[in-house]
Amino acid sequence: MKIHLQEGERTLHTEHFSLAPHALSLFLGAALLVGSSLFFFPFLQFGATGLVPILSVMLLGLFLLLRAAMRWQGSACVLTTQRVVRVEQRGLLVRKVTFAPLQAIQDVAFRTSGMMGAVLHVGTVRVTFRGVIPAMHFASVMHPNVLHNLISELRALSLESGSVPTDFSRVHVSRTP
Repeated sequence: MKIHLQEGERTLHTEHFSLAPHALSLFLGAALLVGSSLFFFPFLQFGATGLVPILSVMLLGLFLLLRAAMRWQGSACVLTTQRVVRVEQRGLLVRKVTFAPLQAIQDVAFRTSGMMGAVLHVGTVRVTFRGVIPAMHFASVMHPNVLHNLISELRALSLESGSVPTDFSRVHVSRTP
């Protein structure tokens, strides 16, 4: 995933969303692919008529796996020295990119809900902005409290000095919940 940076801007952190929402698609795709390969030779006895359904099921399984992988890999929250960027891969050819300056951040909140969210440390981070900029929701984020703290710190730094220092390091931000 590549975003176009402005002059003097650098990427500080990239947070890919969790695989949890894609688990069903991944499981179903893998099951179709493996299951159809188990029946490949018995269906091969029927010649071309046996090959069509088995290859169709294999292609469907491969499509489900690739689509889930692309949507997961292509969707992320990217924090730079000047802005917050939300990249959402909606399909194979559709990508939606929204961004807002760090100085426009009004509030940052996170939520972990449900037993699975608490166990897997998966939640949602919501960033609201001043003015007419719509809020950004980063759903299915691993350790949402860490992303919340990082965005809050970047916001504070950008409000204090007008921009984030180029030597900013997130070493002090802990990955433990």
